[in-house]
Parts: sequence; structure tokens; C-alpha cells
Amino acid sequence: MPSEASSTISPIDFYKELLPAWLWIIIACGVVFLLVLLLICCYCCCRRQRRQNMKAVKMKQPKAKRPVKKQKVQPDIDDLEGGHEKKKKKYVGKLHYSMSHSNNKLEVIVLKGEDLASNDFGGSSDPYVKVMLLPNTKQKFETKVYRKSRSPQFNETFYFEVSAEELPERTLLLSLYDFNRFSKHELVGEVRVPFAELDFTNMIEECRSLQPAANEEPEFLGEICFSLRYVPNTSKLYVLVLEAKELKACDEQELSDAFVKLRMYENGNKIESKIKRKMKINKDNTSIKNKTLSPYFNETFTFDLSPKKLKKVQLVLSVVHNGGLKPNTCIGRVMVGNDATGGGLQHWNDMSLNPRRPVAQWHPLQQPDEVKACLKH
Repeated sequence: MPSEASSTISPIDFYKELLPAWLWIIIACGVVFLLVLLLICCYCCCRRQRRQNMKAVKMKQPKAKRPVKKQKVQPDIDDLEGGHEKKKKKYVGKLHYSMSHSNNKLEVIVLKGEDLASNDFGGSSDPYVKVMLLPNTKQKFETKVYRKSRSPQFNETFYFEVSAEELPERTLLLSLYDFNRFSKHELVGEVRVPFAELDFTNMIEECRSLQPAANEEPEFLGEICFSLRYVPNTSKLYVLVLEAKELKACDEQELSDAFVKLRMYENGNKIESKIKRKMKINKDNTSIKNKTLSPYFNETFTFDLSPKKLKKVQLVLSVVHNGGLKPNTCIGRVMVGNDATGGGLQHWNDMSLNPRRPVAQWHPLQQPDEVKACLKH
């Protein structure tokens, strides 16, 4: 019989017979990996718990009490009485100008602006000046727009027909605006010069600070957007009437049936310029947009104009209400051309400096009589 020592199997041999050695190595590696993963999880949990404990300790610490500002609770009696008088007026710059009178004619020269307020994101301004002789608001002049300038040199002259007897009753109004191509122009400030106590024996030259504008603003008639494109090679002017907005209501429903009428003028006289459109009906008018104060047109008109003729003409766009008791009532007008002023002149110059390229711009509508007066001059 074999002895007991020879018949006994060691544990190592037993496990070798049960599973191969390479499989045991894999199992051992898996166990080690699980142990390492368990240690990492324990470490992360302990670290998170420690952060929460530290946060709780900080929250329990009393915060230093800040003194309550008196202005936020109750203003002083002195502030309540005449508080508006204590508010300093915002400084927006100065305006230099001169005036003289002879032979029933008033000469006004807008000289320059000085240290004008910046209304653009780039820290600059696009200023221009409107000139009126109150109380007459129909005759209005505008300087050119000076791009990216806070100290523009205008040096532009304007004339008003007024007798010496009427001078003491008149007031010169100089309004400075910041030009914006795609939105309403911002009124920066104004200078009002009453003539009651002025002596016009000699030329008067002054420099005054611009003041906040008075509340007496002219009636807002709406705005119109159109683009101009001139192609010198073909002598064609393309006018794309895009849209209008916030038009003056003209019917009982506070709406309007609007269309745009285009007319070309030279020296104040209407000229028959060749206009081409795809639609043969109303070749110089857009289609009518009913019951809206913000009509969208997107209609193109083509004018045959030589480069020499382009420098002499003025284009007038009139927004007209078609319905109501008085059909074809003009809501407002816009004039562009070399004889225009302000935004109308700026738009025309931008078109001339960028041939074959469409230039779009928003224009505020003016009173029809104002544009008619500019055409006569």
C-alpha cells in the first residue's frame, strides 16, 4: 500500500489542477484593480465630506454688518426740496457760429463744434447741425455730416430773408444731431439765440455751450428706408424702396394705405426722367400697402442719368396715403441729391463715392412744405 505522505495533495497543486495558472493571474490582477478603485472612491468621498464641513463652518461665521446707506432708506429734506436744481446738466459740447444782417437778409455761418459728446460705441460722433429761424419752422437748413469727429469744422453759410423790423421777434435755433444710418438720428443738444437784445451793426461771432433740447419737437411723421446704386458705365441710377415704419395714421382705424411716389427735379423744376419698372402701371409709384403703418415694398426703380446730370438733380420720395376723405394725402417727403442737406446729402455722397454698390439708409420723413421750400432754393 502506498504511504499517506505519497497520497496527500498540496493546496497549490489542487488549485493548479482546478484552474490553469494564467487564469489565476488574471483573477489576481482584477482583485488588485478593485482594491485600488475602492481606495480611490474612499479618498474622493472623504475629500468631498471635508469640503462640505469647511463650507458649513464658513456659513456659521457671522458676517460683518455693513452700514446702511441713508440715501437708500430716506432722502434728505434738502434733496426733496429743489432736488432737480442740484442735478448738474450734462455737458455735450460747444458750438461756434457767427451772424450778420444787411439788405433784409440774415447771414448765419455755422463755424465749428468743440468737444462734442460721444454717442457711438467707438467713442466718436457723426455730427451735423440743423438751422432754423423761429418762429418759422418750415424753412430749415442742414450742414453736411462729418464722420468720426468730435470737433467738426463746418464753415457753412445759410441765408434767411428777414427785415430789420422783424429781427427782434426772431430766435435762431441751432440743433446738433448725431447721424445714424439705420436708426433715428439722436438730438445731442441745441443753442437758442434770441435777437431781442442783439445789435447787428457789426458781425456777431459767439461760442455757446449746447443745452438739452426743449420738449417742443416737430411732429414725427415716420421713416422710410431705401437704397441707391449708380452704375457710371450704363448711366443708370437704381432706387430700391425697401420699407417704411411708424407712419402717421391717416384713417379712423389709426392705419394708413400708403404708397411711395418718386419724382426727379432740377433747379426746383420737375423733369421727365426715364423710369423703368417691370410693372407698366404706375411706373413712378410703388404698389399700395393697405391698412398698415409699417409697409414693406421692396420695389426697384431705374433712372437713366448721365454722370453730369447726376450732379444737378434732386430725387424726392413722397409717402402718400391713398384712402380717406382726401385721397393722395402726402404724409411726408425725403429729398436726396447734391442740393440736399443732412442725411439726404450724406446718402447721395455715399452713393457717388461707391459706384455699382447699393447704399441703404433710413430717413425721417419731413413736412411736405419743408421739402418744397428746399427745392425752390
